[in-house]
Amino acid sequence: MGQLFRYTGMMAGMSGFLTVFYLLIGLVYFFFSLYLYQFGSQVKKGIMFFDNNHVTGAFGKLKSFFKLWGILTIIILCLYALIIIGAIIFGAAAASMMNK
Repeated sequence: MGQLFRYTGMMAGMSGFLTVFYLLIGLVYFFFSLYLYQFGSQVKKGIMFFDNNHVTGAFGKLKSFFKLWGILTIIILCLYALIIIGAIIFGAAAASMMNK
């Protein structure tokens, strides 16, 4: 019965981590959506009113969108590399402990 309470406490601690994690994902997703919305609305205005300033501003928002996408991609690739390196180190340490 004591094991059940230990795992329940561990799961309760994970809920706070998951809440923060999903809020961060939602925040990033919000900015992607915001940049695309601003791009679309400004392009629409620029085409409807034949205004080059709106179209230029719209492509600036699209540029910001792709900058954010590139930065996020670099961060994720670095995290993948760290996870792979950590797994190799952990595996080597575990293998060396088994040989003793």
